[in-house]
Amino acid sequence: MRKVLAFLLLASSTMFALGQQYRSTSHQGPPWPPNGDVSMYPPNQYVFYDSPKGEVVVYYPEDLSSPVFSKRSELRFGSHAEVDPVIGMQVTRQADGTYTYTYVFQNSPRAMRPIERFVLIVPLDDPMLSSAHPTWGAGRKAERPLPAGLAGTRRTRELEWRAPSVDAMIPAGGTIGSFSITSAYAPGFTMVSVRGWIDQQYGEHIAAALPKLVGDQLRGGMIQPSFLDHRHEQRAGLLVDPRRRV
Repeated sequence: MRKVLAFLLLASSTMFALGQQYRSTSHQGPPWPPNGDVSMYPPNQYVFYDSPKGEVVVYYPEDLSSPVFSKRSELRFGSHAEVDPVIGMQVTRQADGTYTYTYVFQNSPRAMRPIERFVLIVPLDDPMLSSAHPTWGAGRKAERPLPAGLAGTRRTRELEWRAPSVDAMIPAGGTIGSFSITSAYAPGFTMVSVRGWIDQQYGEHIAAALPKLVGDQLRGGMIQPSFLDHRHEQRAGLLVDPRRRV
């Protein structure tokens, strides 16, 4: 996953995009045929990757001993990372010395998923920190643990914005603005992560419910580990937000 850097001019607008989507079909599994005809594959191949839709496809006969004549079942799992965010931002110094950070989020037409949430890393000890948006809710999470060996690093927490409903998410080609943060901290660079919405999310309970040979193939290296580990299923990059105490 690539990371990009945005250079800020105070009281002016900046637009930037998070890195290109990361896909590697050679590690996601054999390509899913557009017509669904898997006869060119060995009969014991059950897991595929549908690149145009960004989905893992599990397609297997209900009777594994009779793959040609048995009825087949199909499951699909999308990835939360299949979004393509472009973020606009503006910083304004207020008369009382605080800073207002305003963000506009766009999901480019190339995206396969609507954006359902995004997370910024903000200082834990900011006495003036507040966030606002007309419809999206913002929540502050607990303190983030410091990496080993960085005991003197400033303590931080996550600020998460989340869409209130599916209809309020940012679709491919859509734009939503008016996300704002007020802070006592001057601008600096921080991490932002953006997560898309999917119909069905993979879970170990799903693999466990499949026939053993199918579940083992799903777990056993046919799919990128990050695709099935939802801690890493998001787009990440660098963004300007409150970072420096003045």
